Amino acid sequence: MANRTYELYRIDWVDAHSMAGWKDIGDIKVTDYVVHSAGWLVQKNKKYYVLAQQMSSSGTCNDLMNIPRSWIKKIYKLKNKIQYE
Repeated sequence: MANRTYELYRIDWVDAHSMAGWKDIGDIKVTDYVVHSAGWLVQKNKKYYVLAQQMSSSGTCNDLMNIPRSWIKKIYKLKNKIQYE
């Protein structure tokens, strides 16, 4: 495996959500449903950020979260790093 360093991030992003139940149309209040996800940044490109919830000592990852950039409200780079040699 190549020498790689992965950094921990928190990403706040807007998700779709349901407003279940009968509502009077005039009383509907639409708001953002913000989700806070944290994980190791394993990939990013023009369209997506990909966070891994778990990283193993062998350099494999698990529980990937693919977040479209257009859904992102705020990105926080946290202080933790993990390095594989």
